[in-house]
Amino acid sequence: MENLMTCGEFAKLCHVSKRVLFYYDEINLLKPAYVNEKGYRYYAWYQYDQMGTIQLFQNIGMSLKDIQALIDQKDFLKKSTELQRQYQIVENKIKEFENIKKNLLFLNQRFSILQQYGFLNLFEEDIEDEYYIREKRPEGKFFFGYMNYGYQYGIIFERDCFDDFKWTFKRCEKQEANYIKPKGRYYAVFFLLRNEDISTCIPEFLKMIDYSKTIGPLYHEDYCSEIAGYEQKYVIKLSILKKV
Repeated sequence: MENLMTCGEFAKLCHVSKRVLFYYDEINLLKPAYVNEKGYRYYAWYQYDQMGTIQLFQNIGMSLKDIQALIDQKDFLKKSTELQRQYQIVENKIKEFENIKKNLLFLNQRFSILQQYGFLNLFEEDIEDEYYIREKRPEGKFFFGYMNYGYQYGIIFERDCFDDFKWTFKRCEKQEANYIKPKGRYYAVFFLLRNEDISTCIPEFLKMIDYSKTIGPLYHEDYCSEIAGYEQKYVIKLSILKKV
């Protein structure tokens, strides 16, 4: 028939199975434009847009029941309110995925640097300002391990006070920061250590550098242990700023 498609043709056009079209017909979500005397279903071109709308709502997580209720809703104000609500859900998901994307990029960059330099090899790196939330060390016994801080966290050792520490830090956005790790050239070394040995790398690091040519505190951070994959061991990065 002119301007109509068979069920198979329409299913192919919409990238769904014929069984899906049968089900949508059964629940009155998308009925064929015409059914002949033998029961064969035929669809019109305008229904391609209807299917596209259904798939749009499915892709944002709506159930078929909720999609049908939205399409059948005759109150335009209620329909508009629901559309705005779904739009906000999508906006929130986009923000979540942008954050996931940023964290994946962050981990990828870290892992690439670890691959480049390996363990126990002193190297120098230039960094831009890094923004942290610095907090006082929690009262009482403090467990050094990854479960306490992880790849976005670390410890700051004040200069010449390497037996203990006062500050922890967490990476953050510029507007949230109360502390800046200043841009410049840093000495840095990666260590692979068991949890009970995490603080023992500092003396070895100090032997590897010319301490008199440094300035400021020492930064101690779990670098990318969760992706490096060393069982019961942690990738620790130590760094300290060189004098200009």
